[in-house]
Amino acid sequence: MNISIDDPFGLADHTPSLAAADLGLSYAGNPNAAGNDRLVVNAWRVYRHRSGAPFGFLLEWRMDPRTYRVQETTRFSIGTVMRTKFLYDSVNKTLPAADFAVPELKGLSPAPPEPLDADYTNRFVNLRDGSDGHMSLRWGEKGPKGTSSSGLN
Repeated sequence: MNISIDDPFGLADHTPSLAAADLGLSYAGNPNAAGNDRLVVNAWRVYRHRSGAPFGFLLEWRMDPRTYRVQETTRFSIGTVMRTKFLYDSVNKTLPAADFAVPELKGLSPAPPEPLDADYTNRFVNLRDGSDGHMSLRWGEKGPKGTSSSGLN
């Protein structure tokens, strides 16, 4: 399992200085936008296409200066601005198991997953909440043949 919830900079696995260096983070200040004091951090994400041409986007995080929790991310790319707001009903409280229970489907029975073979030797689930600029829920198999997966990004 690879689950990322409100860990935009990968601090579960890295120190703050290492994460800032790896991600190329830049502190953009506290602009007091629209009457809301927020800390603003941004980073460029640049990739190379197979043709060698670079492409990318600017990702901006706005955080509560008291809690350092992400309140909003904005992703600026060519012709597109994507904004995600984060709301916190509770923090560090156990979530009810019933909220994650598989719904009962009348007339259908769950089927076991297909068996793994020499091509695909492991199963995975990736869940990313968008606080790192990528929202995704994917599941699938990995192995010597590569990766086979379904889901949404």
